[in-house]
Amino acid sequence: MKGILNHDKDVLQYLYKEVFMQIRWLIIHNHGSEQEAKDIFQEALIILYRKLKTGTFNLNCTLSTYIYSICRLLWLKELQRKGRYQSTETEDVLCLSDGDDYSQNFEESKKELFSRHFNELSKDCRKILTLYLNGAPVSEITKAMEFSSDQYTMERKYRCKQRLMDKIINNPLFRKIKDEL
Repeated sequence: MKGILNHDKDVLQYLYKEVFMQIRWLIIHNHGSEQEAKDIFQEALIILYRKLKTGTFNLNCTLSTYIYSICRLLWLKELQRKGRYQSTETEDVLCLSDGDDYSQNFEESKKELFSRHFNELSKDCRKILTLYLNGAPVSEITKAMEFSSDQYTMERKYRCKQRLMDKIINNPLFRKIKDEL
């Protein structure tokens, strides 16, 4: 976080290396281009920077998940603007709140929803996401899972994360949590 606030090139390069490929895949596989992915990613980093600068930012998920959520929301808004996506509500809410405005019950509901669906994932997906959520670098996950490449690991991690998000979004409790926002 300090690296982002201080415009640390190493931190920014790390974010591009570790997070941008997920964003690129998201945008390209949802009617976007490489340039649009770069623009959305850059906009997300600016949003993150502004939130950090306020000094009241409270992260309740991994930084890469937070950035991904911002990018997804920005892309959904862009698709709405272009008339390619029709929705009156945004879909990603689990990690975007700063947590300050929500009751303990709300936080517990989110955790319960996440845990329930996380436990329904395959053993490999749970292991990949656990390593990822504990801050393990992609190379470490690749080694632990005995995968052939970091690129394959990133793809598997993305698919596991997407599976989890799909399960959560399709759960009626998610709609209730969303309505409480």
